[in-house]
Amino acid sequence: MADFYRLQDGTPESYGVAQFRADYPWLSISDVPHDGEIAAFATCDPPILLFRPQPTTPPPWDPATQALAEDLPILVGDQWRQAWRVEDLPPQPPAPDFDALREGILTENGYRAALGAALQADPIESLPIASRLDDWEQFGRWQPFLASLMMALRNIPPADAAHVAWEFLALATRCHMDQGFLEALQAELPDAG
Repeated sequence: MADFYRLQDGTPESYGVAQFRADYPWLSISDVPHDGEIAAFATCDPPILLFRPQPTTPPPWDPATQALAEDLPILVGDQWRQAWRVEDLPPQPPAPDFDALREGILTENGYRAALGAALQADPIESLPIASRLDDWEQFGRWQPFLASLMMALRNIPPADAAHVAWEFLALATRCHMDQGFLEALQAELPDAG
């Protein structure tokens, strides 16, 4: 919100004490000028037209989907009045769907078989995948999950691993997983589709 407004060529512009002092260093103004003080600058040569608009009630708005902001004042009759604008907030991206990701891992595109083969090849390295998925959901740390996934995929034939990894990227994208995770996983997959 502006301290007050300056009228320039009939158009109000947001203004304040700091800008006034920068523009008119030869004039004095209080740190918190009252309406009479700012109106008195109209007697300068040339006139400096400053004003505070009459306060108005903001329009109805929904803070969950909209933002309320003060707009430039509007002239109603011979009086400047406070104006408002309501703008729609950008849509929020969908939340990561960990349940759908778990379901996909167990039922789609051979992930279960591929991860089972990795588990047989190296149970110690492959076992943490499920617990690291839980950790990701609870604490937002996807890096350990990605490391475990890539380690498990190294224990199956490269052609199968590449196919499973690209399919997993598609699954993770459908489940709205973190953009950082999707980018990091894609960076691990040099042999596209």
